[in-house]
Amino acid sequence: MQHTPEIAAPFKPVAAWLLLLLLLLGSMACSDSKTDTPANPSAPAASYRADVAQSWLNLQLELVRTTQAGPLNIFGRPFGYSGVAGCEAVVPGIAGATSLAGQLNGLNGLPVADKTLAYNWALSANAALATINRGIFPNASAANKATIDSLETANVAAYQNGADAASQARSIDFGKKVGAAVLEWSRTDGYDNATAYTPPTGPGLWVPTAACSLGQACALTLRLSRPERRQGFRACTAASTTGLPAKRRGPGQGSTP
Repeated sequence: MQHTPEIAAPFKPVAAWLLLLLLLLGSMACSDSKTDTPANPSAPAASYRADVAQSWLNLQLELVRTTQAGPLNIFGRPFGYSGVAGCEAVVPGIAGATSLAGQLNGLNGLPVADKTLAYNWALSANAALATINRGIFPNASAANKATIDSLETANVAAYQNGADAASQARSIDFGKKVGAAVLEWSRTDGYDNATAYTPPTGPGLWVPTAACSLGQACALTLRLSRPERRQGFRACTAASTTGLPAKRRGPGQGSTP
């Protein structure tokens, strides 16, 4: 009978570790080398209709038309900030999309969605847009503020189906946090600063130009107008800077239109 040589006692622990290492290497070789990425439990943002965004855009048009302006009559501002808020509320649901945080000046520290949990992106967008519109239209009438509340409630009722209570609450909370963060960022643009601006003076710096006279304004109109209409402005270009032109020389004062 053939005798198998016995491993010396001092080398038994080493042999055991080598055997374990071989087993581990073998199991790794047999396994898939790719790491499986957990599937996102949320439906993609593209699976929702654009009704939420459209409904808030339509309301904003009404708010712009009926709301008293703030220190500056810049009604493009609400649309810009609402666009950022709406985008950030759904960007986690868009494959390959990148947040605007860090890309727009001063926009940092935005909320981050947990991609291991389910979100309803329509509810997130709705909450973000409701939050930003409440803050960006502080002078809205009581009726318009009630309309904001009503639209938010209606959209929740329309899009809550298919999401459990936890997902609904999570989605709405995320959207509100996004809207609040964008609203806070909007307050850094200087819009609410009503302090009069005093331009610096000195060599090479801008200086106020002379007040534009009627004659100068007409000259600019003449330069920018079509050739066939220039003749009608000839009298206007000769207008005095000290007062209105004569009847035959001013637009609407008997001159040729």
